[in-house]
Amino acid sequence: MVPIDRRAEQIAAALVPPLLGAEAVAQAVGAPMDYVLVWPNGREGVLEVTLVADPEAIKWQNQLAQAGGAWQTTGKWELRLRTLAMQYRPTEAAARRVVDLCRFHGTTSTPALPPEVRAEEDAVARIESIGELRRVKVGREGISVFVPVRAEFVEATDEDFASLLERWVSLQHVAAHVAKTSSATSRERHLFLVPLDDVLPVRFYTDDFRAPSRFPRGYEGIDGLWVWSNYWHRFLGWRGGRWSWENFPSRTSDSTRSTQ
Repeated sequence: MVPIDRRAEQIAAALVPPLLGAEAVAQAVGAPMDYVLVWPNGREGVLEVTLVADPEAIKWQNQLAQAGGAWQTTGKWELRLRTLAMQYRPTEAAARRVVDLCRFHGTTSTPALPPEVRAEEDAVARIESIGELRRVKVGREGISVFVPVRAEFVEATDEDFASLLERWVSLQHVAAHVAKTSSATSRERHLFLVPLDDVLPVRFYTDDFRAPSRFPRGYEGIDGLWVWSNYWHRFLGWRGGRWSWENFPSRTSDSTRSTQ
């Protein structure tokens, strides 16, 4: 399975260049920017792509995506986390061990294991310190991992999406991508943001909110700012001094090539 960050790059290359009338040229790993934008008249720009995620979660979410989105085992299990600070490999090993214990003792969750097993097994202690593992009847085969559930009222979040963008730029990895893009010497500098579930408030789970009316502070030097969530059926873009909702292009296959 394609890692989350690589998938985000592919989505950006499919959505933005057709709208700009440009072609996205993928750069080699380690290059300063993700894509060089090339227009038919020879003009060039850059397109940088980054996930917006809680710093505690971004690494293991990529690792989980590379594992196919779940840890392989017999049956359908889910690990529901109470924290985003999960150590990936130790937790995977502990989850597999707990599944084996549940099967052996004929139980379907960590709380249902015998008290002496819960007291003696380090794997059980690790799992119970971060969440709960249980067998389920529906879903995919293997151990699926879910981020903590956030209970919040829609009204608890500012309805101005620009305010949320200003919160995101306070994240170190987002700020670094903004700085890198804004300092590029190209004539057009575009930044594409893909927020993951743990940073997107419930108010913005659907794309029926109004486009922002202002440019967010902290993104100065960016000529084009783009946002897409997998909850949305369109994407949001700022260019030419205004925000607008954009529909997915009808054809995307010819807008990208690679130099790798």
